[in-house]
Amino acid sequence: MRAIGTAPRVAEVSSFAIPANGFNINSDNSQLQVVIDGEPVTAVIKEGAYNSQEDYQRLARELEDSINKATTKAADVRVSYDGVRFTISSSLNGSGSELRILTGSAGDASTVLGFAVQNMGKWDTGSNHDAAVNLQLGANEGQTMGLSIGDTRSFALGLTVLGQAEGYSTVNNVTDGVSQITKEKALDFTDFENAAKAITRIDRAINTISIERSKLGAMQNRLEYTVNNLKVFTENLTASESRIRDADMALEMTNLTKNNIINQAATAMLAQANQLPQGILQLLQ
Repeated sequence: MRAIGTAPRVAEVSSFAIPANGFNINSDNSQLQVVIDGEPVTAVIKEGAYNSQEDYQRLARELEDSINKATTKAADVRVSYDGVRFTISSSLNGSGSELRILTGSAGDASTVLGFAVQNMGKWDTGSNHDAAVNLQLGANEGQTMGLSIGDTRSFALGLTVLGQAEGYSTVNNVTDGVSQITKEKALDFTDFENAAKAITRIDRAINTISIERSKLGAMQNRLEYTVNNLKVFTENLTASESRIRDADMALEMTNLTKNNIINQAATAMLAQANQLPQGILQLLQ
C-alpha cells in the first residue's frame, strides 16, 4: 500500500482535476482509505454514476459524513468540491498533524476521485509555493509567507448544496451570493433527524470559520511584526545617514566661537601695532 499526498503542516490534501466525462463507482472502487493523525479510516462511497457538479457536491458531503463517523480523532474532517477538484481537510494544524490518502488497497477509490499520481493536475500540500499569495518578508531567499484563505462559501461549508442531497431542502432557496437567482438548497429543519444533522453541519461550519480566522490572525500578527521591524530598521538607517551627512551643530558652533575669538584678538593686536609708530612721531614733535 502506497501513501500519497501527505500534508503534515496544514492537514489538507487536494485531488487532481476530475475527468470531464465523470466516473462510475462500483464494488471495485467504492472505498477511500484515509489516514488521520496515524489512524487509518475507510470511507465508503455509494455506488453509481457521478457525472455532474451536483453529483460531486453530494459525493463530497457523503465522504465527509463517512470519514467523520469512522474516525476517533477530533479532526473535524471536511470534504469539499470547488468545481474542479476534491479537497479533504481537518482541524489538525500542528507540526505533528497528518492527513494522507492511501492507494493500492482493495476497493481503492483514490484513482477515480483524482488522488492518484497518474491523473493530471497539481498537488496542494499547503506549502508556501502553493499558497494563493506568496509574500516576501525578509531580505533573503526563502524568507516568505504564504497567504491563503480557505473557501468559506455556504456550499463549501456544507450549509447548502447545488443538487439534491439528504438533509437539505428539495427546492432552490439560496442565492450564490453573486446574483439574485436562487441556485442552492439550504439545510432542512422540517424533521428531527434533518435538524440534528443540520446542527452538526452548522457546528462544523463555525469551527471552519474559526480556524480560518485564527489563520488570518496569525498572518496579520506576523505582518505587523515585520512592519514594526522595518520601521525600526528605517529609523536606524536614517540615523546612520544623518551622522554621515549632517553637521554636528554643537561642535561647529564651538569652532565658530573659537575662531571668532581668535579673529577678534588678532584684530586687536593689529590695531595696537598700528598705534606704535604714531606714538613715536608724537614724541618727536
